[in-house]
Amino acid sequence: MNLLLMRHAKSSRSGDDLADHDRPLNARGRDAATRMAKVLIENDLVPKLILVSSSRRTMETVERISKELESVTVKVIPELYHASPMTILEVIHNHGANVDPLLVVGHNPGMETTVSNIAGHVVPFPTAALAHAVIRPGESSDLRSVWRPNEIFPQ
Repeated sequence: MNLLLMRHAKSSRSGDDLADHDRPLNARGRDAATRMAKVLIENDLVPKLILVSSSRRTMETVERISKELESVTVKVIPELYHASPMTILEVIHNHGANVDPLLVVGHNPGMETTVSNIAGHVVPFPTAALAHAVIRPGESSDLRSVWRPNEIFPQ
């Protein structure tokens, strides 16, 4: 199974009256999300299903990605909001076990820890980072690629 894990794009810190769940993307985040969709296309990893946290910034990230892709199903999973690695794996098992490729969009520290656990070492995972792992149940899995917006689209 081709598993894609993505941290939401950069969100706005303005408007201190907004709850964390309601923070939108900022301009840099909107641009990065659109550019990361192109990474999926260029690497022939267009997901068949996207599982996304219910926060505004994750949903806006997915909206930007979806605009660039042909047709992709999106499923909002409230449990992905600040999910632990165990919860992320449960969501994958319960909602996307037979989907290939599957994209999960969530938050740190859960996303970074999940990617790092697959890799077997710490993998820095900034906003809008995207990881591609090949998961083989009952066997070892491996991290194939990690794309970080500032490395592939210098500011």
